[in-house]
Parts: sequence; structure tokens; C-alpha cells
Amino acid sequence: MILKRIGKILSNKTNKALDSLENPIEHLERAIRVKEQLLNKTKQESASLLGKPNQKDKKIAELKEEILKYDARIKEAKKQNKTEIGIKCLTKKKELEENLKTIEKEREILVGNATKIEAKIKKLEEDIRLLKDKKDSLKGRYS
Repeated sequence: MILKRIGKILSNKTNKALDSLENPIEHLERAIRVKEQLLNKTKQESASLLGKPNQKDKKIAELKEEILKYDARIKEAKKQNKTEIGIKCLTKKKELEENLKTIEKEREILVGNATKIEAKIKKLEEDIRLLKDKKDSLKGRYS
């Protein structure tokens, strides 16, 4: 019984001595720095990614305009009974429509990725805020 008490006392004193050597504020500051570096890196990645859907939008608009032009050419060829020209225009129009579908899918993927990155940025900002709040609350205890 006495040996158990002595063991607990020694264990408590050892833990207290180790706690005094460790500074939780330093650990939090290190964690904050790591999160801030990750946040900056993520923001840089998002900056390059966020402009890409706009580029795809421009390409989509251009393709739709081209498709309309080929529609008009097909109608004109039909009026003038120029089937060979009409077939060539129809083939080109189909090719443009396939390109359009591909680019629209790529745009959807880019928007999805941008949304994920924005959510990651918000989470990192929230994590940093929580760590800073925790650090401020510990300053009173360890100052």
C-alpha cells in the first residue's frame, strides 16, 4: 500500500517535471506555422486553378458560335442543293459539338476541384483560428 502511494507520488512528480519542460504554447505556434504554410500553398494553387473555368467558358462560347456558323452554312448548302458542301459542314459541325462536350466536362471537373480547394482553404483558416484561440487561452496559464 505504501509502495503504491510512493509510486504514484513519484509518477506525478515525474509528469509534472516533464510538463514544465514542455511548453504547449510552442507546440501550438509550430502547428499554426505549419497550417499557415499549407494555407499559403493551397491559396497559390487555387489562384491558378480558379482562372481555368473562365478560360473554358470562353472556349465554349467560341465553339457554340462556330457551330451556329456551320448550321447556317448547312442550311445555305441545302437551299442551293450543294450536298457535298453540306456534308462537309455537317461533319465539321459534329466534330465541333464533340469538342464542346469534352470542354464542358473538363470545365465541370475544374469547377469541382475549385470548390474542393475553396472548402480546404476555409477549413485551414478555421483550424488556424482555433489553434490561435487555444494558444491565447494557454498564455494565461503558462505566462
